[in-house]
Amino acid sequence: MKQLPIIMIFAAMPIIGFGQTTISGNVLNERGETIEYVSIGFNRDSVGTISDGNGHFSLKIPKGRTNELVFSHVSYLPTEIPFETYYTGNELTIVLKDKMIVLPEVSVGKSSKPKTIEGRGMPMPGSCVLTGRGTPDGPEGGPMFTVDKDYIISNITLKIQKCTYKECKLSFNLYERQDSQLVNVLQKPIYQTVQQSKKDFTLDVEPTDILLLKHGTEYYLSVSMVDSDGEGTLMIGASAKSGYFRKGLINGEIKKVPVCPAISVKGNEL
Repeated sequence: MKQLPIIMIFAAMPIIGFGQTTISGNVLNERGETIEYVSIGFNRDSVGTISDGNGHFSLKIPKGRTNELVFSHVSYLPTEIPFETYYTGNELTIVLKDKMIVLPEVSVGKSSKPKTIEGRGMPMPGSCVLTGRGTPDGPEGGPMFTVDKDYIISNITLKIQKCTYKECKLSFNLYERQDSQLVNVLQKPIYQTVQQSKKDFTLDVEPTDILLLKHGTEYYLSVSMVDSDGEGTLMIGASAKSGYFRKGLINGEIKKVPVCPAISVKGNEL
């Protein structure tokens, strides 16, 4: 019996000595299905992580963080977990509610042919390079553009120069600028797998959902590498025009640079 207090003291030492706690758990939807690539972190804070392909996550929370922990995914409503719930370090099961998105009813004439809405711009020497292991919290980048008419996106193309991964997974997202905020308009990210290749090629992506672009509205189209088979290098063609990049965690700061991934968007005018 005399050893019990000593054991309890040693058990408490990691919390007192290091001032941090580690939480882990799984993220599910209302149907009990796991949700991959959920952003988990604090608003306006660099502390964060992403759930893996099976919806599992683990996060070390430094001393002094007592704000709500935010779980965010493009297909679901954001959920905030209070400090009193997560600080114990117990295994968590987080359930996200579906985001209800009403798809527009549109009619495209048979004679309407896709036209370029956003072009790649002038090619420039060099590449936009992604290296290491693909992670969902890595950087995303792409162009911002405004349309002068209403369009339905027919396809998105990306110039790939080289891929040394056995395969990697890219995620395309489309955001609408609303005042100072970027709001994702997709029901779910558009995922595309890229296979190993030494030759350049054009990746052609056809969205399965109706993606309506409204005239006079500014959009941000981004691409990121969210997963990979081991480590490698992905070289994407570069264009000599402004590109916008940000870290893929909660409310990541967006930065403007004078180079952009070679992305183009085509669509049908309404």
